[in-house]
This record gives sequence, structure tokens and C-alpha cells, in this order.
Amino acid sequence: MSLPAGLSLMSVEISQTRARRSNNVLAAAAAAAAATSIACLLAQSAIAPAAASRSPLPVAPNDGVLFGAWYDRPHGDTPLDINNRLGRNLSFFQTDIDLTGTSKPETAPNITDQFIQHLDQTNTDAIAYLTVYPFYGFDAVTDAQLDDLVTRIKKIIASGRSLFLRYAPEMNGSWFYYGQNPEGFVTSWKRVYSYVTSRLGSDIDKIAFLWSPNSADGYPWPGGVSSPQYPLNSTDASRVKLLDTDNDGNLTMNDNPYSPYYPGDDFVDWVGFSVYHYGEEWRWCQNVVPAPGKFEAILNGTSGKQPGNYSFYDMFSGSKATSLTKADKPFFVSETGAAYHLGLSPEPPADDTPAILADCARQIDTTVDRVGVKQGWWRQFLDADFLKRHPRLKAIGLFEFVKPEEETQRDFTNLGKAPFADDPTVPVLNAFKADLSGGYDVNLVFAKSGAVSGGGNGGSTASSTSATVMPSATSSKSAATRASAAAFGFVWLAAAAAIVLA
Repeated sequence: MSLPAGLSLMSVEISQTRARRSNNVLAAAAAAAAATSIACLLAQSAIAPAAASRSPLPVAPNDGVLFGAWYDRPHGDTPLDINNRLGRNLSFFQTDIDLTGTSKPETAPNITDQFIQHLDQTNTDAIAYLTVYPFYGFDAVTDAQLDDLVTRIKKIIASGRSLFLRYAPEMNGSWFYYGQNPEGFVTSWKRVYSYVTSRLGSDIDKIAFLWSPNSADGYPWPGGVSSPQYPLNSTDASRVKLLDTDNDGNLTMNDNPYSPYYPGDDFVDWVGFSVYHYGEEWRWCQNVVPAPGKFEAILNGTSGKQPGNYSFYDMFSGSKATSLTKADKPFFVSETGAAYHLGLSPEPPADDTPAILADCARQIDTTVDRVGVKQGWWRQFLDADFLKRHPRLKAIGLFEFVKPEEETQRDFTNLGKAPFADDPTVPVLNAFKADLSGGYDVNLVFAKSGAVSGGGNGGSTASSTSATVMPSATSSKSAATRASAAAFGFVWLAAAAAIVLA
């Protein structure tokens, strides 16, 4: 898992340090939660439990795989710059906001105005992809914040674009304040989904909700569940019971890392996960070419670091329909990249000892071919045979950042670091372009040139492959249906009031 530069993050596999948060952040989060919990409980009680009738595949390509990137907006990169460097028009671009706080200007909700501007500069019909974090916890989410979110979503759609919305991602991880809280997550997800879709009117099928945990290598990340910040095993028996899917009394690598967090098919349009190559051994200080088949093994739960062998793809997009899901959702590689370790992090974990840092510094070898590390990763998920084996894989998102994580400074980019033409990531970009020209683009869907018109569908097209907002098989919830639901609500409230007065 990775976050934009400027946000604290810990690694993505078996890393005890991922779960550490500073006392200041925890204190702030606790204060925010305490200040809003009563209001939020009241708000949650007013949410209709039923999901709106919507198209099962908003913004899905009829054929091929949408291909885009989470661009480094805080450090000056833009979608137009990426398209110009690549010589192709990516089909979507991602950015992120913090729903519950504005302490970091780079993730304040008002950055969506800049996001729209950046997308318009491409002069394409690229899809907007918005990740929405509740960094201060689910109880800190207020109706006012959700109203603001709806306003911003409507503005993005009014600019002529379809939208992916990824709420509270990597909720199965231990590195977020809201993490490893399945009941809290499912309740909050349904609340956000219902709140947003009930207020979009005719635009209800121009947004796709993307449910996106972290890939399970190393789950449950023991540093998280045993640390003071996340003392699940000692102080929260009810939470552990939900996560203890094999009923052995403990939260272990054998437990299902995904299903406890699934809100249900009626509340999810797409499924996906974050998946990275950091190296082969924690603490992830070595530059190592990925082992062949590593990406697919993680996807299928056979990497060796998931004893439970839970195949995310089969469970939610493939052939293993259960009472939880029909397993027919389109699959999204929500964020991915191969880390190249450039040196020690300028902001390592506070409790790292000098010996730990010295050992990590000794392992960092920048003579290892950067192109080989990254190419060895992207060729795995762009491989035509791999994509044939996973026909429900419909979107891939690259993580285009250079940033500190844990003990090292890490380069995740494939498309060139913004905005320096002489940057050493350029050979990686050139290799990526060469691979696309050499046939690795055969299944990819790129955006169509030409500015979108306000109120249009958005989407993305290649020469003969279109990505459209699919019509619902049962039709979207009509105005009459919404009016009837509202009328029922008023009748119910009136009846309740009468009982109280009586």
C-alpha cells in the first residue's frame, strides 16, 4: 500500500512498523472522534439500509483494460504532463482527499477543483478516480462532510466525466487509524454509499464505487494487531471474533483477509486491491527483480505469505460464488508499483535504532538495474496470457510517486518523475514506452482525444474499444421510486411523532 508524498505511511507486507502512528495523530484522531461521535450516530441511524438500484458496471469497458495512474499532484505533476511523456492518453487519473480533516492542504477536499482543471487540460475523456480517506476514523465522518463530498462529486460529473470513488481503502491493514475494524468499515461504507447515491439523481450511473482492501501478503501484519495503537487481541474481543474466520480463537495469517470487510454486492460496483513489489524480505531495503509469477500468486493467494490461500480474484471476480457475493464484480488493480530503494528515508520510524538503519543502509544497492526491477513487475500484469486468465480484470492503476516509506526513500514511478526531463527515471519511462509499442498495450484502453462537454458521460475509448456508462438491466431508481421512498419516510416519522405525543 502507498500514499501520496507528504502523508505518513508504513510498508505493505509483514512490517511491524506499518502500524505505528505518532501519539499526536492518535490524540487528534481520538479528539475528533469524541467531538463528533454523537452527531454521527444520529446521522447513521437516519440512513436507509437499502442500496439504490444501479447499473452493475458503471464506467466499465466493453472490452479491454482501462489503464491510468495516481499522479503526483502535490509535487507538480499533471495528467497532461504524463500523457505527453508517455505519448498516450491514459484512460483515468487518480487523486485523493481526506474526508475528515483539512490539516494537510494537499489532501483537503477543495483540491477537487484543481483535479477537474488538470483533467480538462488533457483534452480527453479520461475518467476521474477519487480516493476518499477518513483519516480520523469512521466516527469522525459528519453529514456536513458528506454533503460537501456530494457537491464535489456532482461538480466532477458536471464537468463531463464518469467517476471511480474508492472509500476508506486498505481497511484490512493496520497502518490506518480506521484499519482492521470490519464492523465500523461496513457500516461507514454503506452510509457513504447510500448518502451519495441517494443524492445524485439522474447522475446515479456515472459513479462507480470501488471496494479496495490491501493485498493479503503478510496479513494480519502482526505489528498492527499487537501494538498499543491496535490492541485487537487484548482489548477488543468482539472485533477479533469477526476477524477470526477459522474460529481458532486468534487472529492469524490463516484467517480470511478480505470477506469480513465486504459490504455486500448491492453496495459495491467494482472490487480491487493495492499490490506492490517492495523486495523479497522485510525490512524491504534491497533492490530485487520480482520473481516470475509473483503478481499472479498474490492475486490468487498462493504467494507463500498467505497460508489461507484466499484468492481475491476468484472470491470476488471469478468463479467462487458464495452467500457473501456472486463473485462477478469487475476487478481493478487499484494501485500498484515496484519500489526501487534510493537510500535511507529522511524520516524513518521514530523507534528505529541506529543498528536497524545501518543494516538497511548496508543492504541498499543502487547498482541494481532500476529498469529491471520495474519492468519485471509491469510485464507480469500487462502480459496477454495473464489477462486472458483473468478476463474480469478491467482496470490497472499505477502509483506514480517518489517518497519516503519506513526506512527507505522509494521510487515507484514508471512514467517519469515530475517534471524533470533529465531525471534518472527516464530510462524506465523509455523502457515502458518500448514495451507498449512492442505489444504490451494490446489489451489496454486509452482515452479518446477531444474535450468532454459538461454533463456528458465521460468514459474512455481506444480505436475500437469503448468504455461507457452501462445502462442498468433493471433501470436506475426512478424519480417516482425515490419520491415514494421519501414519502414513506415522512409517514414513518409522522407516525412515530404521534406515538410520542400520545
